[in-house]
Formats: sequence, structure tokens, C-alpha cells
Amino acid sequence: MSTIGYDVTNFPMCWVESIQAHIHLLPVTKIQFEQFLCDRPSPQFDQEWYDGILQLNERVTPKNVSATNYWKAFITGVQPEEARVFAEWCSEAHDEEYVLPTRHEWFEAYDAVKREAPFAFSDLDDERLTTRCRQLLKKLDTVAPRQQGSGRTRADQMLMRQGVMEWVETETDKMPWGAYGQPNRKFYGNLYNLDAGQPWFPNDYGQRLFSHGFRLLRRAL
Repeated sequence: MSTIGYDVTNFPMCWVESIQAHIHLLPVTKIQFEQFLCDRPSPQFDQEWYDGILQLNERVTPKNVSATNYWKAFITGVQPEEARVFAEWCSEAHDEEYVLPTRHEWFEAYDAVKREAPFAFSDLDDERLTTRCRQLLKKLDTVAPRQQGSGRTRADQMLMRQGVMEWVETETDKMPWGAYGQPNRKFYGNLYNLDAGQPWFPNDYGQRLFSHGFRLLRRAL
């Protein structure tokens, strides 16, 4: 199984042996989500909907990403069921299964990559990367903060820390969705211990949360 894979938008995914799946190298970006919006026009995701999303966390181009705004590159404010529609689109386009991770899968992936060295750009297939994806990866590698007190790991590179909160399926009826992540406090000042292994649960599942995005798994078939 290849260590690096690519989704339908040609953004990279990382193979994690412990969960037998590829997981997005980054939280899903606005670049990827906009490709979905263009490819699958729908009243559910019309211009008014997207304008409302951008009011919660405005857009930034890869060229203008900096240490004080890089979280704007990621799609946030989406609800879990909306993220599932994006996953279905990826599945249809690739004829593979893309899903939101369960709480156990997300944490297993995090626990694995937090001990791994970051990928080098030479590990990526330059012919597969779009220009904007390459620009964004290089900018994030420069501006995203490092973990205090230790060397930089793949979890830092993947922005599982210092990224956004990420929806996960909890597999329970009472609280079906939780979130993992440890965002930059300038973006979302939630005091949350990611390494404790417990997801954060929203008070209101109907509310759009500016801090919440997602990444997908692609399971081995």
C-alpha cells in the first residue's frame, strides 16, 4: 500500500497502518470544497449557503496565507451531514469509500503520526499536485507553529495540532458527533487536551461552528 495517496481533487492523503486507511494530510481546504461545489451544483450548497460559510471563516488564497490567518484556508462551519455529502462526492468520483472518521479512527491515526517524522516534499508526486495545492503546502510548512518542547512530527505537519476542530463520528445515538483537534488559540481559544483521547462535544448540533472542519478517510477495499 502506497504511503501517500491522492483524493479526487489531487490533495495528498497519508496511509495509516493501524486503521488500514488513507487519511487526508490536511483538514479539507476551501480549494477542495469549491471544486465539489462547482462539480455538483445543488440548492443545498448554493451561493447564499457558501457566503454564510465564508462569514464564519473567510477565504484566503495560498499566496496570502500567513501565521495569523492560515486557518482560513480550511473549510469550517460545515455540519457533519454536509461533510458527508462531500465524502459521497469523493466516493462517486473515485469509486472508493471516503468517510468521516470515527472517534477511534481519528485518534488512532493521530496517535500513530505524532511519533512519525514529517513527510518531505520529495515524498509527494509533483505531477499529481495542483499549483494551488503545492503553494498551500509550502506556505503551511513555513508559517504553521511548531509544537512546544519537542521536535516537529507528522501530526504537526498534518495540522492535527494547530489546525481546526475536526468532526468525528462517535457511533452513539445520544451524541452522534464529536470533534478532535487542537487549534491555534488565535483562531479558537478552546482549552482542550487532545492527548487525553476524548472528543469535544458541541452543546447544539444544529449550530454552525466557525471552528469545525473535517478530514476524510479512504478505506482500503
